[in-house]
Amino acid sequence: MMTETLSTTAALSHVEPLVRLARQSPSAVALQLGGSTAERAFGLALLAAFLASLALSLFVSLRVLRGYRRSGQRRLLLFGVGVLCIVFLSKVTSVVLSPAVGLGLGIGVTSVVATGWRIVGAVLVLNAIYDR
Repeated sequence: MMTETLSTTAALSHVEPLVRLARQSPSAVALQLGGSTAERAFGLALLAAFLASLALSLFVSLRVLRGYRRSGQRRLLLFGVGVLCIVFLSKVTSVVLSPAVGLGLGIGVTSVVATGWRIVGAVLVLNAIYDR
């Protein structure tokens, strides 16, 4: 029983740095160059996923907004701006405000502003879906 506890503790000690790294913002992950190879690989994977989600949300939003310019349908405008708010603006806000945590603003400010963008985006998308 004692050896199982020790092996579990040893296994968790390897996972703990990765969990800490996952909780940080992508900008903080990108700035960390030290650590083990697994931490570096995990940090780079987080950064790549973050950048891919930003690029994909911009691509989708721009395609939808281009469709709005062609057709003039208000639903497309609301949907495009909603997707932009939900993904792009909330993520960019989190990255931009994450250094402000070090200035004493607290992590709550970052979460509240990013959540605000998500709520605005969700309202716009729902309005685009249920608009008559």
